[in-house]
Amino acid sequence: NFKTFQCEICQARYRSYVTMRCHRRSTHFRRHNAGFKFDCDVCKRRFFKWEGLRVHQKMMHGVITESTRVQMYERDYGKQCPLCKMYYQGAHSLSEHIAKSHQDYDGKLFDCEQCDKSYRHYAHLRSHLHTLFQKHGLPMKFKRTKKV
Repeated sequence: NFKTFQCEICQARYRSYVTMRCHRRSTHFRRHNAGFKFDCDVCKRRFFKWEGLRVHQKMMHGVITESTRVQMYERDYGKQCPLCKMYYQGAHSLSEHIAKSHQDYDGKLFDCEQCDKSYRHYAHLRSHLHTLFQKHGLPMKFKRTKKV
């Protein structure tokens, strides 16, 4: 048997004190629940991102509810796939999604703002921009992370 820690506000139980404390802060003590956009319709837990709600429902409830599936199309951040209308946090995530889910799509979604070239993958656009900016001495519009 595991020792459990119970939230005194909603009676939810957790295996560790730290997890219970995180639950209390994120669920009950956020000022006006700022930033929470996605609610679990099973247990009412709130999430900043749809992906967090989806993972929570799958792990804690064993099923992703229909209302959560509908919310997938209502997210208002990131890049939207023009083929299935799902949203992704950024261009790289969208590019990976297209490569996996729309393998037959041969269109180019990532346009260079400096010239008339277009690319199917975001990584190819970044490579093009890097070369373009080095060749013409233009300032980089994105930061590269240095490998340690």
